[in-house]
Amino acid sequence: MKVGIDIVKWERMENIAASNQKMKKIFTAEEVAYIENKKDNKLQTIAGIYALKEATLKAFGEGICGLNSLKEIEVSHNSFGACEIVLQGNAKKTAKMRGYIEIIGNISHDGGISAAICVIR
Repeated sequence: MKVGIDIVKWERMENIAASNQKMKKIFTAEEVAYIENKKDNKLQTIAGIYALKEATLKAFGEGICGLNSLKEIEVSHNSFGACEIVLQGNAKKTAKMRGYIEIIGNISHDGGISAAICVIR
């Protein structure tokens, strides 16, 4: 089992939220659409998704070096609002090569901070 955790201050995401180019560099089209629908909690949502991407990298033990883009880790949400991690490209190949059978993530927000955890088995 592998575990990664990350925390992000919402204010750190203001620069990213203000730039369409930065948003598209970090987040998939589906993630951007999800963020745009969260008008009241936009920075919180950006911080949470970003934190889960970083937590996933930490669980992989890779850092961003092994990926072409953070977009290779997509955070989607099921009908209940729970997050799900969908891997693409090199991230997906690495997970398969290592025999990872399940990747679980969770996000929490409080007091201007988002925290995320990723567990891989």
